[in-house]
Amino acid sequence: MSRRETRTYNRVGNGFKMSSELQEGDWVNNVLKGTVGASFVSSARSAGLTSTEVSAVIKAMQWQMDFRKLKKGDEFSVLMSREMLNGKREQSQLLGVRLRSDGKDYYAIRAEDGKFYDRNGTGLAKGFMRFPTARQFRVSSNFNPRRLNPVTGRVAPHRGVDFAMPQGTPVLSVGDGEVVVAKRKRRGGILRCRAPRPYLHHPLYAPA
Repeated sequence: MSRRETRTYNRVGNGFKMSSELQEGDWVNNVLKGTVGASFVSSARSAGLTSTEVSAVIKAMQWQMDFRKLKKGDEFSVLMSREMLNGKREQSQLLGVRLRSDGKDYYAIRAEDGKFYDRNGTGLAKGFMRFPTARQFRVSSNFNPRRLNPVTGRVAPHRGVDFAMPQGTPVLSVGDGEVVVAKRKRRGGILRCRAPRPYLHHPLYAPA
């Protein structure tokens, strides 16, 4: 049961009848501003964004900006709509982002259809996220049908893309879909997500 739900139990004969009421919170718009320091993620967290909100910003801007290339001193403004219930935050929605880097402004603005557009009205969505993580990590091994295995010295297909990232890094689905497999194997964990279109997202990640 969440904080927004109130349950009432009334005695009826020899038993009880339960009724529930869901309380709606108040949505408040907040503008959070900051300057990039060591990294965008840490700077955004310092500006007041949650990790989920930071991920939403990166997902909205990913086709315009490589966040690894942001420089110290770059500026950002984020418009968040947050639901407050009894003085506590319940959920939030990203409404807009302005990112200034190297003297150029980049925008992502949410429209009524829930999609993001730049300030000229051009859609930003490309169907899938570029990376299966909130942050962008170095690619340690690309897809290669004739890859030389650095351990065995044999040439064999490498049907995936490897990222160099710390153990325990959360792995995200690159698009909306249904999780069809979630299990652990000898080489690590496996997640398979089926998208509405005929694509299958299949990340293999090392055990934490």
